[in-house]
Amino acid sequence: MAESRDGERCRYYARRHESASPQKERTMFKILELKGADAALAMEVGHRYSTRQEALAAIKTHLKTFKASGHNPEGDYWWARDAEGLRKCWISSID
Repeated sequence: MAESRDGERCRYYARRHESASPQKERTMFKILELKGADAALAMEVGHRYSTRQEALAAIKTHLKTFKASGHNPEGDYWWARDAEGLRKCWISSID
């Protein structure tokens, strides 16, 4: 019986170790925002998201804080306008 339990324990820890080690790192997503035409660098908005759908929901929530906003499907970015001018936002993958 003791050998059987030891064997089970070894298999249990081996399976646990295999599932803990990543086979492939998952792609993360972030939202970038460019404020005005004079801005040199895009700033990250919010935090990083594990799926594109989460990032999309976050960008829509972010845009609701502006009076005027929309989506440009041709350029695949979202825009917003405020007192500082035009802002462009897009979702970027992190590899």
